[in-house]
Amino acid sequence: MAASGIETFLSTIPGGVFTLGTTGLGTVVLVSRLVVQDVLRREIDEVTEEISALKQKIAAAEPVFNAMAGVIESLQTLNVQVAEIRREMAVRNERR
Repeated sequence: MAASGIETFLSTIPGGVFTLGTTGLGTVVLVSRLVVQDVLRREIDEVTEEISALKQKIAAAEPVFNAMAGVIESLQTLNVQVAEIRREMAVRNERR
């Protein structure tokens, strides 16, 4: 909650109108609950936007990951084929 400078909420004063909190410097302040709610709403909106941006990046990267998975599968197939060829060559060398 950097926008308000409030780091920690200590307790709510009975009646629920104000909240005690501390600033980054450790100063105890009295904050209107409406201000706290507004700050929290803005923070939630920012996090929601960041999550949406990350989801878009993940969606954009998905085809690349799928292609990489295909390449890995092809390399594994080639690795198996190379191992088979090496075995065949070893058998031929033993026969000679």
